[in-house]
Amino acid sequence: MSAVIADSADGDSLLDRPQVRPRPETPTGSSTRDLTGKAADQLLAQDPQLTPERITVDKIYAVIQQGSRTTINEELKA
Repeated sequence: MSAVIADSADGDSLLDRPQVRPRPETPTGSSTRDLTGKAADQLLAQDPQLTPERITVDKIYAVIQQGSRTTINEELKA
């Protein structure tokens, strides 16, 4: 005999429900990870002397003004 875990509110099995929550929409409709790459491209296009190695988290954050610096840093390392 197998046990069924039921939600007391509606009787649905909790195992049948999705376990991953959708990401909330950001104010601009794009994720920080997507915007980081676009901002890096923008910075490189604006300053011919800037190299990819010299792009900093603070420079990216100044352009996109959203997300965490940790996420931006992870994306720059990728």
